[in-house]
Amino acid sequence: MQTFSAYYTDKLGQAIRIQALEQCPDGYPMTIKNQDEVDAIVAAWNQGIDSHLEAITERSSYNQISRGVSFNIHPEELHVLIRRLMDSGSEAGESLASAICSTLDIELI
Repeated sequence: MQTFSAYYTDKLGQAIRIQALEQCPDGYPMTIKNQDEVDAIVAAWNQGIDSHLEAITERSSYNQISRGVSFNIHPEELHVLIRRLMDSGSEAGESLASAICSTLDIELI
């Protein structure tokens, strides 16, 4: 497991991209039931092009389902979502970013 600071860096972003492309080349699937986490993802998603000149595009998708919201994040966009969740100032967003990283064998401390 790789360990990084709980602050987003380019090195962390690169590690996320590498792990995502290796572990989930068809997209990172999530089903989120917690409304605070759904709200954090939707807010991060809807930022459009940000100061890093990056965006979450139509390569990623989400659908409302009976048990929550189903997301499939393109592996080359997952680092954008994680960065935005880490920077959100939201406890739910920051916790979700850490949990996603953990599934990629990346620990945030």
